[in-house]
Amino acid sequence: MRSGKLLALTPADFDFEKQTITISKTFHRSKGRDIITSPKTKKSNRTIKMPSFLCEETQEYIKMFYDIKPDERLFTVTKSYLNHEMERGRNSRALRKSVSMIFVTVRFHC
Repeated sequence: MRSGKLLALTPADFDFEKQTITISKTFHRSKGRDIITSPKTKKSNRTIKMPSFLCEETQEYIKMFYDIKPDERLFTVTKSYLNHEMERGRNSRALRKSVSMIFVTVRFHC
């Protein structure tokens, strides 16, 4: 999953009963504005399976938000910040552990 698709995820994209994530949009920032659009290709729209432990971790993560709406982004950082933290995480075992909760089944590439 590319970073833009990850950053566009909302609670509505998760089906915890079926243990799936629906990928149907992408995030980017232009001129200081957050923009959510459809992916560039039809193949980018897909549903992927999650292991049960990741479903549980994601549900706990969503519960940490106060009154989050189904269409609100779960990860409100920018691509630049995410990439910076991923780079920093290569040197920090603690950060790698916390980030791996979210990315464990997702192949991340920029």
